[in-house]
Amino acid sequence: MLEARIVKALGTVALLVVEDPVYVPVFERLEQELADIRSRDDAVERARQFLPAEYQNAMR
Repeated sequence: MLEARIVKALGTVALLVVEDPVYVPVFERLEQELADIRSRDDAVERARQFLPAEYQNAMR
């Protein structure tokens, strides 16, 4: 899963940032990518609330 890979990468890059702030832009980019993925997932869940019940159960 992409989200899990980004979380793992954030841990790795966090170690680099602590040693050398030059990696801050990479860390921030990964944070933004993670936020985008989570936001997209949230939007899909919100959209499902508008579906009739028979579709809600079938989509999970």
